[in-house]
Amino acid sequence: MAGVLSRLEILLHANTANFRRNMRRAADDARSSMGDIQNKAATAAFGVASLAAGGLAAAIVPVQRQFDIMNGRLVTATGSTENAAHAMAALNKFAAQTPYDLEQSVIGFTKLVNLGLTPSERALTSYGNAASAMGKSMEQMIEAVADASTFQFTRLLDFGIKARQETDSVVFTFQGAEKKVGKSAAEIEAYLMSIGEVEFASAMDAQMDTLNGRMEQSTLAMNDLKLAIAQSGIGDIMKEAVEGANASLEGMTAFIRY
Repeated sequence: MAGVLSRLEILLHANTANFRRNMRRAADDARSSMGDIQNKAATAAFGVASLAAGGLAAAIVPVQRQFDIMNGRLVTATGSTENAAHAMAALNKFAAQTPYDLEQSVIGFTKLVNLGLTPSERALTSYGNAASAMGKSMEQMIEAVADASTFQFTRLLDFGIKARQETDSVVFTFQGAEKKVGKSAAEIEAYLMSIGEVEFASAMDAQMDTLNGRMEQSTLAMNDLKLAIAQSGIGDIMKEAVEGANASLEGMTAFIRY
């Protein structure tokens, strides 16, 4: 009997040890599985965050890139970053009050500079009025004025303005009225600027009262907001998120599949 009890005791000890080992193994496996689930869940969450960052980037990065291009043009045209900043502020204000967006305003200003014309708000307003009245772009009007200042008048016909040269003068005909000016770039520019200030003085205001004008204002306001977000520091955060986006998306895909 004693021998039987001894053998039973040995078996019980062995079974107990095996049970404990199995329990420890099961607990370890459970912890490992839980860790895998947590890691995968974290990867998935980061992937979702990356997608959100990507959506934000898609919204504001094009605006920042466009701003950088425009600012570069202004730096070249004005000669310094400080002058460019002042010009950008003025042009942004101009764009907010006219049917021409910021990019069109910057292009108009830089063309005035590059073509040797007067780069002023008065000039932009005049040429913008003439262009709005005739259904043309401000850039087209500025180029027509630039051509005219070198005695090339073909483009003015698109705006209903005829011109003929005389010995020491140029005679313009607009809306049936003739105007003789001195044969100089300055006098030609002054006359053409006066058309936008007199005959078409309220053309841009009228266009701003249309649905298209209101939508242009809305677009400008939205782009201003996007640019402010991009320049607030969130751009750096987005850059880090985008850099890890591929790895995060791969982890998220693997979690869903496996």
